[in-house]
Amino acid sequence: MSSRLLRFLNFHQDKLNSNGTFKPEYLAKLEQTSSPERIEKHFQVLNSRYLELKVMDETNPEPQTVYAAADFFTPEEHRQFNPDGSLKEEYVIYALSISVSESYLEQIQHRKQEEIESYNRLSDQYAARGENFGQSRMEEITSAKNNYSQLRQQYELDLLNCEDLDSLIF
Repeated sequence: MSSRLLRFLNFHQDKLNSNGTFKPEYLAKLEQTSSPERIEKHFQVLNSRYLELKVMDETNPEPQTVYAAADFFTPEEHRQFNPDGSLKEEYVIYALSISVSESYLEQIQHRKQEEIESYNRLSDQYAARGENFGQSRMEEITSAKNNYSQLRQQYELDLLNCEDLDSLIF
């Protein structure tokens, strides 16, 4: 199943089975409070949306960029670590030459590998709901960078306009 349909089913998980039919417990609850006509109309609305999303996912899948944990490494982390979280050999040699202890190197490698495992678990959990964890995280980072540069430009403009320093953000 692809993203749109998974998100729809996740949103209606208390109502619908994975094939788009009502769950028996939800149907029983509806039968207590609604007429058969209303239940049928409700089912038609949900089922038509289910079928629409299914067709969309089959004919026009959402473009998705898959990000690995290493895509979020800082430049310094790229110099130190391999994509799997192990330390690069050249970094280990350098670190040992400047008297960094082996136990410290093992600790930072272990922490980085745990961070990558955590990212992968989250990514899998999001994918099960039809969401792209890496893509949403990358959008957050990009948005934060854009907001920072806009705020910085405004700050510089405020300084040029002799605004009161107490009123400025930075």
